[in-house]
This record gives sequence, C-alpha cells and structure tokens, in this order.
Amino acid sequence: MEPNLHFWIRESQSFVQRFLHWLDILDPANVLLSHEKIKAARELLRSEQTPKDHTEDQKIQKAWKQSLATVHPDTGSVIPMLFRPAAFLPITGPLVFLFLQKYKGIKAALFPQFFIHAYNTEFSITNGNVIHAKYSLEQQLLGMTTIISTTFFGISPLLLMNRYTLKGSAVQDVVTKILPIPFLAFLSTFNVVVSRSHEYQNGIRVMDKNGNVVGLSQEAGAKAVGETHCLEVCSLGLQCFFQVSFHTFWKGPTLSVKIQSF
Repeated sequence: MEPNLHFWIRESQSFVQRFLHWLDILDPANVLLSHEKIKAARELLRSEQTPKDHTEDQKIQKAWKQSLATVHPDTGSVIPMLFRPAAFLPITGPLVFLFLQKYKGIKAALFPQFFIHAYNTEFSITNGNVIHAKYSLEQQLLGMTTIISTTFFGISPLLLMNRYTLKGSAVQDVVTKILPIPFLAFLSTFNVVVSRSHEYQNGIRVMDKNGNVVGLSQEAGAKAVGETHCLEVCSLGLQCFFQVSFHTFWKGPTLSVKIQSF
C-alpha cells in the first residue's frame, strides 16, 4: 500500500493531530526537497514493518514529514515543487499583495487576478483525488474555463466602474477596498468547486483499513472538495487580513502601490 495512504488510514482522526500534521507539512523547507531525499525517505518508510513502534525515532518522524509533504497519497508520485502544500502561502502571499493594490487600468488589474486564480486552479487539481482517466482531459478543460471566468468576474467591478464612469470617492472605495476580499473568497470557492466537480459528481475511491477499494462515494468527494476550499479560503483570508491590518496600522502612503495601465 502507498505509505502516505496507509498513514492517513491508520492515523487518529482527531482534529488536533491532523492540525499538527498539517503544520509539519506546511513547513516551507519541504518545497525545496529534492527527488533523491524524497526517495530515501520513502525507502526508509517502506523498510519499516512496524512504524507504530518507532514513533519516537527522529529519522522515521522526519521521513514521514517529508513523504506526506511531497508525495500524492493516491498516485504515489512526487508533487511538483510549485504545487506542494508548503508552497501555497509563499506563492500566493505576493499575489494577494498585488491583488489588494489600487489599479487605474484594466490591463494592470488582469495580472494578479489571472495568476492567483490560475495558481489556485492548478493547485486544487494537482492535490485533488485521482479521477478516472476518461475525465482527465475534461477536468483540464474545465480548469481552463474556470481560470478565465474567475479572472473576468474578478475585474468586473472595475470594468463596470470604468464603463459607467463612476468616479466618486465612495464608489472607488467600495470597488478597491471593500469588494476585493469577499470577491476573492467567493471566487476561490467557485474555483475549487468547479475545477474538482468530478469528485462529488462521480465520486472518489473509498478504502477499508487494509487499503482495499470498496467502492466510489460522492459524499466522500464532496467532503474532500469542501475541506480543500475551506483550507484555501482561510489561507487567503488570513493573508488579506494581515496585509490590510499591517497597512492600516502603519498608514504609510508608500505601501499603496498604484500600478499604471500598460
């Protein structure tokens, strides 16, 4: 059985333990782990016949941390560096910063909108549950459609403001300061739900304690998608909160970066 899958099956389901495991997985050092180190960690885990008897062993603990942070539990393949869970915050942080800035032109606003939604989509698909091969192309096309639609909806308030020449300070404050954060939360949810719709429509594999597939479950697929969207929205929401709080605390005009249209 895939070691990562075996770990999550046998591990306690308590919230505290899963939270602590996720803190280990989100360690930024996991982003730069090489294939050689990951392979060595996996070989160490496979050589252990009774891993529960070695929970205090630092080498085993480190190997589990490296494996869980870099290898997909369904496929057993190494996750690309940019889409490992530990890379989510370091990559989306600068994108969220650009997302929250004031833009005078539509073209300038497109850059952060497109890249933040493109990254969210590919991150969700890469770390999602394995679906049947016949749906893979459809999922990629659905992901591309999701990126385009969320980018368009993301800049729609700015488009409407420019289209109807709504230049009042109150309108500009609403469009540039109030709407972006709830819009980002809504579009991130939409992004995950649509790009991974196959999981709750067709179901994902459900296994027993021995790792044997017992069937497909739409309910399990819906739960997996729901947990992913909650994780992404909370992560992006916290980044927005801290950046806005920092900006408000300092009230420094130098923090407000106005990007001109190309």
